[in-house]
Amino acid sequence: MEDRAKSVMQIEKSIFKAATGYEYEESEIKANKKDNTTEVKKVKKHKQPDVRAAIAYLNLFCE
Repeated sequence: MEDRAKSVMQIEKSIFKAATGYEYEESEIKANKKDNTTEVKKVKKHKQPDVRAAIAYLNLFCE
């Protein structure tokens, strides 16, 4: 039963995160053909809130 509770908590966190939006880092790799080098640049991006996730969260976890 503890595994089920952990799973439900993890799902709740994931749905809440999707419903409210979040920031994440993404790596961009640029190759320079002249001198045969590559550059890795980390870029912060923002995931917009998802209305369907908000509705699901409210229906599932708010009573």
